Amino acid sequence: MDSWSEAFGFANIVLSNSLYMWLVYISFFILALIVRKQDDKTRRITGGVMIASSIPGMLISVFCFGLFLYAMITYRSEMATGQYSSLYASPKLTRLFHVCNGLPVDLLLLSVFIFGILAITAIVCGIIIIRRSPKKAAGIITLIYGSSLLAFIVFVAFAVTMVLADS
Repeated sequence: MDSWSEAFGFANIVLSNSLYMWLVYISFFILALIVRKQDDKTRRITGGVMIASSIPGMLISVFCFGLFLYAMITYRSEMATGQYSSLYASPKLTRLFHVCNGLPVDLLLLSVFIFGILAITAIVCGIIIIRRSPKKAAGIITLIYGSSLLAFIVFVAFAVTMVLADS
């Protein structure tokens, strides 16, 4: 059991580096499913557009989770052989550690642009729902989500800029 906790500690960097992406992509996908759930034609169309625009983000989220699982299993299997006493003694684990540390950050840079697309999609779909649908609550929620996602993009852009300026 202790080796699994060590493996989780090794792979945890992927979870912490991709947390923002998971929060945005999964919440946007859930919002798209809620918007699409009604029998209203406008909501079905806008919900379909939102689901289609969430696919790249969901693929990134699945990839990061797969990287997390791969890192855990690889660390556990490498350390179970008993050949290596630490992470840095194994060249395979050292490379994997650098991948786990860098790849989610690189994907976060890409995600800043995807967040912008999702925010614009949510705002446009929210406005369309408010104008054309008899039930306006979903449109208002979608519009608020898109606006708050724009504010979040500014926060992430400043954070990414600071990280890039520091390195």
